[in-house]
Amino acid sequence: MENKNNSKKIILGILIVSLILFFFFSSQNKKNKSKLLVSGIVQAAEVQFGARQTGLIAEVYASEGDILTKGQKILSLEANQLKARKQMIEADVQTQLAYLEELSNGSRIEEIEDSKAQLESERSGYQLKLKGNRQEEIKAAENSLNAIKAEHKQAKADYDRKQKLFANELITKADLELTQSKAEALENRLKESQENFNKVRNGFRKEDIDKSYYTVKSKEAQYKELLKGTRPEKLKAEREKLESLKAKLLEADLMLAELQITSPCNCELNEFELRPGTLISTNQILGTLIDLDSVWVEAYLPAEYYDKVRLGDKVEVNSLNSENLNSPEKNFGKIKSISLKAEFTPRNIQTLEGRKQQVFKIKIALDNTKRLFRPGLDLNLTFDFKAKTLSEAKY
Repeated sequence: MENKNNSKKIILGILIVSLILFFFFSSQNKKNKSKLLVSGIVQAAEVQFGARQTGLIAEVYASEGDILTKGQKILSLEANQLKARKQMIEADVQTQLAYLEELSNGSRIEEIEDSKAQLESERSGYQLKLKGNRQEEIKAAENSLNAIKAEHKQAKADYDRKQKLFANELITKADLELTQSKAEALENRLKESQENFNKVRNGFRKEDIDKSYYTVKSKEAQYKELLKGTRPEKLKAEREKLESLKAKLLEADLMLAELQITSPCNCELNEFELRPGTLISTNQILGTLIDLDSVWVEAYLPAEYYDKVRLGDKVEVNSLNSENLNSPEKNFGKIKSISLKAEFTPRNIQTLEGRKQQVFKIKIALDNTKRLFRPGLDLNLTFDFKAKTLSEAKY
């Protein structure tokens, strides 16, 4: 009986010890899983930049490795031809503005009076051509012709006489040449007078009359337009022409701006070795910019911890290679992406057993205001699953 009691006591003691050990190791296991340490490498957004136009590099303002601010110049292309084109367009705009203002104000009085005088003059000429010349005009032309004929006859007689005197050596050669020149001049005047007499006697040709008629009609139309002022459709057309010139001017400004290559972000200039005088083509990649404001670290989370993280949770980051990240002040990143699909651990994990483990890829955004993080930096990431307030904290 006593032996049975002893056996029961032993069994009861074993059960008690087992329960104690079970609760002890369970608590230890939970404690170990309250934190997770993984590693990852800092990455950054990269921007490749180029030129929208073909041209020669005029100036280079930055070098590889420089830290650039958004909008800072990197290089510029030669702009002489484009600047000259812009000046020509600006001159055309000013000319069109002045012309449009003149049209809007209407015709000036002196322009109307001048157009009226031209019209009356053309009308008089046309009427004269229609009626023909009067008898007195024909008689006057005939008298003029007869007078010149008489002068020419006398000059020719004088020339014949002086030729004989020169042959007998009674006058000089200069006297003879002077008489000859007078006779030739009168001969030319005689031809002109004969042509004028024929024209006055015969009247104007039909083609001359028709030409005069159309000239009168043209002058009448001009005069009427000046009296009416500028038509609305004319003003509209000229305004549209002005807007077209302004659009060309804006296009020239945009093209000039494109000759200035600037940084689109707060970046580090990388892979850049261009010099002034280099010819570049449209959309040619000129270099790479590393966006220092957009950095993150990728890590792989074991499947057993997947349900313990949320977007926006904070993760402590530090590095064995950077003194700035190991200061007393802690640095944190924020989870910005959690993969929805599990995968096997990447091949860069050293052990075969480790590569068989399923993991979820996560991205942790880093606040790089102080420029603590650079692409390629190896980080240690500490997940503290006990700190419930981490997901609510801001950095």
